[in-house]
Amino acid sequence: MPGRKKVGKKRANARDRKFVQGVAQGKTDYRAALDAAFPPSMAKNTAAKIWSKPEVQEYFRSLMRAAAPPKRIVDKISEHIDAKSVRTCVRRKMGPPSADGARVVLEEIEETTETVNAGVSLRAIEMAIQAADYVPSKTPEVQINQFTQIQIENDALVVAKLLGDN
Repeated sequence: MPGRKKVGKKRANARDRKFVQGVAQGKTDYRAALDAAFPPSMAKNTAAKIWSKPEVQEYFRSLMRAAAPPKRIVDKISEHIDAKSVRTCVRRKMGPPSADGARVVLEEIEETTETVNAGVSLRAIEMAIQAADYVPSKTPEVQINQFTQIQIENDALVVAKLLGDN
């Protein structure tokens, strides 16, 4: 009906969607903004002018969820927790001369070792912890009651005595 106001979340407009799609394709924010017909002044400050809009953020999240559903993310992180590095030692020696006198280099695998790649493993564990929200992102506020206040004051007195601040 004309005159009725739409209720609900605001959706990203066509220009915003084109910008987000450009970024998702690997373009810089500046290039994606220009390609989406934003003026250069907005393209230079995409954080404040474009990314700050909730509908743009939600559209970007929807693209990321479609590209990387939770199961795929969990599988990849799990795979990288046990990441291995393979090191191969090769010994080179000169082979016998060929009929035309050219010498051929022969390579012989001497040793192959597989070790845990600690850097990749630690980063995957950090990502898993963050994704699973095992560690809260905000420190909970401490409730200070009368008992806690008295304990703090007593601790302060003990510290002052230890430091000689009588």
